[in-house]
Amino acid sequence: MRYEGQITLFPVVEASTHEVSGWAECAGQELAVAGNEALYSIIRNTFGGQPVTTFRLPQIAAPTSDTVWMICVLGSYPIHSTDGPL
Repeated sequence: MRYEGQITLFPVVEASTHEVSGWAECAGQELAVAGNEALYSIIRNTFGGQPVTTFRLPQIAAPTSDTVWMICVLGSYPIHSTDGPL
C-alpha cells in the first residue's frame, strides 16, 4: 500500500512510469493546493509556496545518478492513531 506523502527511492528507469501512476519526483516543484488538498494537509508549506494557494514538494538529491526520490501524490491518506500501533 502506498500513502500520500510517502517518499521512496526509485531506479531512474522506473521513475517516469511511477510519476504517471501517482508519484512525482522530489524536485521542489510548486503545486496548487486546489486538487491536491490531501497532500497539502500533510506537508503544508514546509518546503515553500504561498499558504492556501500553492505548496512545494521537497527537493531531495538522489544518492546515485541512476536513482530518483519520488513522493506519492495519489494514494491512501495516512491515518494517525494516538493509541499506539493498530
